[in-house]
Amino acid sequence: MNKDYIFCTKCGHKNPRSSKFCIKCGARLVSGSNPQPAAMPINRPQVTRPSPAPAKFFRKDNGWLWTIIILVVIFCGSAIYRQEQKQQRADIRSAVYDELSKSEFKVKIDQDEQEVEIVPYGDGAQYALRIIGNLAADSEAADEMDDSVKAISKKIDKKVGDGWTVGLQNPDNSKRYFWIYKDGKCKYRLQDHAVSYDDYDDYGYEDD
Repeated sequence: MNKDYIFCTKCGHKNPRSSKFCIKCGARLVSGSNPQPAAMPINRPQVTRPSPAPAKFFRKDNGWLWTIIILVVIFCGSAIYRQEQKQQRADIRSAVYDELSKSEFKVKIDQDEQEVEIVPYGDGAQYALRIIGNLAADSEAADEMDDSVKAISKKIDKKVGDGWTVGLQNPDNSKRYFWIYKDGKCKYRLQDHAVSYDDYDDYGYEDD
């Protein structure tokens, strides 16, 4: 053991035996002994502890939040559906009034059953249809009205979709129709079921 020096018990520095304080760290030296040099401090890497995991979103106490989300989704879906239904009705009316006068015909729409009922309510429309139904089922006016209903059906099929039935109501019987079309295809025509007005024998007349 070397008696000419003394190690600092704090930092391990080698000091002359006569020193009372460490010339490096200033710690008081232990006299009368010569301990082994103190172990140098080891710089250990600092371990960072992970932060606590965030609260789970799907916890039971978040039930109120899910209730709000579901209600918002239902409300938005309902609003979108109502807007689509409104637009559908507007497209149907547009298809009808592209062909027929709005002042002479009303439109009844059943979206659940996909039915469009064209109702003649103006005096001019009712009069013209009565003439067609009673006297001129095979006339050019009847064919023109037939073409209008057919065109309406085709426009609805194009704008709104298939499966829609369009009927033009008999002005004297709300349960009967003069023309019925579905997806642009004829289901009933007045012309196909009316008696020919050129043949009086069909009315029971006999030649003298």
